[in-house]
Amino acid sequence: MVNVPLTNFHFDLFNYEVAFEFRDSGFLRRLFTRKSDYLVYYIRRDSKLNVEEQDGEEILSSTYSLESLERYVSFTSRGDLSCNEYKPIYWNNPTEPQEFLTRVYMKLKPSQDNVTFSTASLSSNLP
Repeated sequence: MVNVPLTNFHFDLFNYEVAFEFRDSGFLRRLFTRKSDYLVYYIRRDSKLNVEEQDGEEILSSTYSLESLERYVSFTSRGDLSCNEYKPIYWNNPTEPQEFLTRVYMKLKPSQDNVTFSTASLSSNLP
């Protein structure tokens, strides 16, 4: 899996979903599975605000830069994927992207649900 910087996720502004699509099987996959297509899962985001600027579905995608020899990850509009170097990040099952989003959410949005101890509770018990 590609390292995804946490700066790509803004839970206050966007909802994130795990979606799926059917992909055409390549020659070898078709030969071994005898299926013409297969399911892949990906992460997309949707603005919480009613913004007309959003140009279609935005998908977690990556590109590799030969100049800097680094991989960049960002959310890219599906319409822009065909005309640039970004490729969607796909998973083979829905569990992996769901667990990934859960881990990112827990890192960026700690809440009372995942806190086992807080010093705030100590100060509230003082006279």
